[in-house]
Amino acid sequence: MFLSTQRTMVLGFTQDVPYLLPLNYGFLPGTTGVFYFHGALSGKKIELMGKGVQASFVVYQEGLVITGPSACDWGMNYSSVMGEGYLEIVSDPEEKKKGLDCLMVQFQAPIPYGYDEKVFLRTQVFKLTINNLTAKDKH
Repeated sequence: MFLSTQRTMVLGFTQDVPYLLPLNYGFLPGTTGVFYFHGALSGKKIELMGKGVQASFVVYQEGLVITGPSACDWGMNYSSVMGEGYLEIVSDPEEKKKGLDCLMVQFQAPIPYGYDEKVFLRTQVFKLTINNLTAKDKH
């Protein structure tokens, strides 16, 4: 599945002006759509993500450039998934570990995953539950 093979998305928030945030994610396979993210306990990301808000996202992969004799013949192959969902802070330690494990799987890290307790406590995990999803594959 496309979302399980990519590693970066752009997450969008609506505030006074739109705010776009490129970040790494872990996609939970076998669900109707759950992403996990992580970050520090403070900063712009936590300020925006910690409010229990709606967010939009896009994950995409560039493909080959198509050339031709005229400018109108040029283009590019690509794959993309866009959607919207509800973003929340994960407070349960077991789900927090599940979210971090999900990120490790996304990066194909070797098992077992060990987490330093001090770092674990200073790491915030977020969950995006998707409620709308569209995709396009142009090849």
